[in-house]
Amino acid sequence: MAGGGDLGRGEAVVTSTLVLASTSPQRRAILEQLRIPFELAEPRYVEHDPPDADPVSLVREHALGKARSVHEAGRITLGVDTTVHLGQRVYAKPSGEDDARAMLRDLAGRTHTLGEHRGKKILMVAWASW
Repeated sequence: MAGGGDLGRGEAVVTSTLVLASTSPQRRAILEQLRIPFELAEPRYVEHDPPDADPVSLVREHALGKARSVHEAGRITLGVDTTVHLGQRVYAKPSGEDDARAMLRDLAGRTHTLGEHRGKKILMVAWASW
């Protein structure tokens, strides 16, 4: 039974190649493992990660910003972001070796999972436009 938004309708068929707005080898590997054809585009979006930011809002903003920075009309664009936070602190990407060591010391002994585990969260958000 077809209804509004039913994927069986012709207008829902996508014929454009997915554009992945990312430089991440991990994101590329996921799409390759799923055998989803895609093109890469390096985002022109600059991330700002205030330590007191709301993690959910932050990853949504980053995913959307990355996708919008490379989106072209008529294309399907995917922007994805992941962040780590412990308690009230959001961890940005390490700026160098010293920063990476400090982050690892803070997170040492804590289990890394998707979702929440003992106050630590890893959030991933994807945004697509067509």
